[in-house]
Amino acid sequence: MYQVQFSDGMIQDYSANHIAEAISAVVNNEGNQFVLIDEILDYHYMKEAITPEQAWTVGSNGNCHRIKTTKGCQLCVRWKDGTTSWETLANLKNSHPIEVSRFAMDRNLLQDPAFVWWAPHYLATMHRIVSATKA
Repeated sequence: MYQVQFSDGMIQDYSANHIAEAISAVVNNEGNQFVLIDEILDYHYMKEAITPEQAWTVGSNGNCHRIKTTKGCQLCVRWKDGTTSWETLANLKNSHPIEVSRFAMDRNLLQDPAFVWWAPHYLATMHRIVSATKA
């Protein structure tokens, strides 16, 4: 176990395996480093995004099911290299799920159709990992 201090001063304990996985997630076999998120600045919904009223569908058996889509949502990201860009939620959800989930929680977006079906799961998983690590 190692104590890791983050840039905001927070210190957490991580196993060597977790640290190695984090490093391998941002560096490829040739040693090239991927661009990392510095901060998610903003979000907006485009016209093709579904509304809360459109977020449910009725199946052939008559049961209601949530539509699982991130379509039409974009996030403005500032990268560690100082550049900013608008990225689709679908791409960021797959590449940076924890950061996007925390952004959604901070902005009270966890009940929006684009976030409700996946972000709470990542936050709960993250909480369980941190709790287990501390134990």
